[in-house]
Amino acid sequence: MRLIEYLGVANLISEEQEARVSRYFKGSIEELLSRSVDEHANWAELPGHPGIEFSIDGHHNAGLREAGGDRLIGGYIYILPYLDPDYRGRGLMAALHKEADLVSQRFTTANYTMDGLQARARTHALHVEDAIDEGLHVPDEVMADYTIVSGRALLTNELTRERFWEERVRDGEILRSRLEARAERLGILSAQPDPGPAPA
Repeated sequence: MRLIEYLGVANLISEEQEARVSRYFKGSIEELLSRSVDEHANWAELPGHPGIEFSIDGHHNAGLREAGGDRLIGGYIYILPYLDPDYRGRGLMAALHKEADLVSQRFTTANYTMDGLQARARTHALHVEDAIDEGLHVPDEVMADYTIVSGRALLTNELTRERFWEERVRDGEILRSRLEARAERLGILSAQPDPGPAPA
């Protein structure tokens, strides 16, 4: 699956909207996380991040914490993600998203923040790295987005706001052309309306 397809149909909110959301949710999301991630949840070390544990339940809730700790430092509740600012920039949410994907509990959202978009894009890269490590074939169209450096899948072109929207528009045009081609094969577009009975 290509990166733009993996990112899904969610929009990318503006910087102004992002600031408002951050102010609105900061306190409430921490409280909601604490209540939604069961205290008896099964915790395990987050792969690639020693000292950090994660838990994912079957209801699209997930948590992150310091190993053995009792305070959540991040996670998500259905479509609302959060990560303590002190822990950002370490790839924790990307790693959490990957673990959720692996147990078919993929985190989805209606709107990305720029940080959220970057985390989700990094998750896709982690899947690509795993596939390469396992000797699996990765389609050329998937690899077109990446350069492999020391085993890491790095985006060939930075994922900026502008590039995200350009890719979204291009992907929409490709999808439309495919649908039109399929419709023509099925005779949907080429079918002519029934002219009705000939005049007497």
